[in-house]
Order: sequence, then structure tokens, then C-alpha cells
Amino acid sequence: MSRPANREIKRHLQATFPAFKFSVRSGRGTGSSWTHIDWTDGPSDRRVNEVLAEIGAIAGHMDQSDYFEGERINTTRAQSDAHRESVARTLLAPKAVPAPELWSRNVKIPGRGWVDLNQIVYGAASHREYMDRYRFEAHLWLDAVTLDRTEALRSTCYERLATPADEEENTEHEQRSAAHAS
Repeated sequence: MSRPANREIKRHLQATFPAFKFSVRSGRGTGSSWTHIDWTDGPSDRRVNEVLAEIGAIAGHMDQSDYFEGERINTTRAQSDAHRESVARTLLAPKAVPAPELWSRNVKIPGRGWVDLNQIVYGAASHREYMDRYRFEAHLWLDAVTLDRTEALRSTCYERLATPADEEENTEHEQRSAAHAS
């Protein structure tokens, strides 16, 4: 798309969503017919695409080479860490949110397959109409991860109990007990 078309898209998006910053860029080379629109947090992809459809309806002054159809516009919504943390708190309430390094742990959820908390949070942030489903999945994920951590901790404790020094001490104690009994 041309620069004037990109400026028109950006102007309209920022007028519709004034609290958010949008980047509107044309592709290069073989992708030059594409326009890439990026933003962080803010409106959903669906809402931005609705606004883009409105732009197509009002942009009659642009020449025919400028398309506003979905196949030529690529939208990408990023999520800030603070936003992801907020969504995770909402999903997992009243339980505590685990440390971010655990979020990538894959857990098998019936009917969904293997997922991690990052996928659940992204889905919930993008599709708020399914919040109850994502809340349920987040709790299943947390229960599975907590169970895995409990089992890992338990096995670590058992391994610590069975160190070679402990075995030698136990053997000596058994020998003394046997000698004392006879």
C-alpha cells in the first residue's frame, strides 16, 4: 500500500483507540503489497479488523491499487509482561500466579492437548468471550504443574534421605544394635 494509505489507516486507528500506539508499515520486496499493523495490548485483532473494514468503506479517495481487504493487511497484537500478568491473575484468582519461568511448562488438558500458561493467557487476552473456558484451563494447568512440583520435591527429599553417608550410618547403627542385642 502507499504511504498515504498507511497514514490514513494509522490516523483512523489512533482516532478510534487513542490510548494505544499503532505501527503501520508497508512490506518490502515481494511483500510490498502487504501492510503490517502492530500494537501492544489494547484492542483485540477482531476489533482492529472491524475498524479496518470501516476504513475500506470510507476510503473512496484512494486509488484502486490500495486494498483494505484482509488478505493484504497483516495485524499483530503484542502483549506486554504487565498485561499478561494481569490476565493470569484474573484467570487464576483466588490462587497465586506462579513464577513466569513456570509458564512454559506443557500440561495435557483433556479436549485441548498439550498447552502451557502462555498459550492460555494469550487466548484469554485475545478472546474475552471465552474467559470461563480459559479460566478452567488455567486452573487445570496450575493443578497439574503444582502436582508435578510436589512429586519432584517429594522424590528429591527421598533422594536426599538415601545418600551414601546415610546408608553407611544406618549400617553401622544396625551392626551396633545387633551386637547390643546379642
